[in-house]
Amino acid sequence: MNHMNSDPDAAENSASRPLQERKRWPSRIALGLGILLAVALIVGWFYRAELSAWLFSPDPRGRASGIGNPSWTEWTPGNDQIPGIDQASITCGLWSDGRMAFVVWTDVSGGSSAMLPPVTTKGEGFVFEGRHQGSDGRHIDCRCATKDGRAGTVTINDKTFDLAQGALFLVSTISGQTQVRQLERNTLKLKGEDLKELAKNDQEIRDFFVSFAKTK
Repeated sequence: MNHMNSDPDAAENSASRPLQERKRWPSRIALGLGILLAVALIVGWFYRAELSAWLFSPDPRGRASGIGNPSWTEWTPGNDQIPGIDQASITCGLWSDGRMAFVVWTDVSGGSSAMLPPVTTKGEGFVFEGRHQGSDGRHIDCRCATKDGRAGTVTINDKTFDLAQGALFLVSTISGQTQVRQLERNTLKLKGEDLKELAKNDQEIRDFFVSFAKTK
């Protein structure tokens, strides 16, 4: 025998439950979004505080202020082009006292450079990276990590150097191998145009690049 539920209140309550559940969903969604927003604000505040501490703290050693990527291609008809002198692509790490913390000077024709966000490289200090490539497929990758703009490591392709031994790195790959010469130079206040003048007037720089140009 079937027993029919003749209680009208129970039937009405049962029918109204789906409607009540649907009414609760907007408030639940709003609560969830509010929690996500609060978490995002906390995380954003944390990273902003970390970044501000890195960029604006009064560290007597100074801080990285940017990165440069000067490049040029010049050729005089009737003269052989010297890679590294008549064409060059350079990565320069800039420091807050106005000097270049390091300079990687390559003999290829193009490239790009970037400074990594300090909040992601806190253990290493400030990190600069560059990638340079010629039309013939030669490439030169470089990376500098320094906390004070004077000591640190510089990696050029598969070779690592001590930044304290000199801030200027001349790089040639014409021979098929990565050839590097590290020099001590006063890089205070140097600009891209100053590097072009060095290319013309610094005999040690010219001799380095000319020696490899002759082996092409």
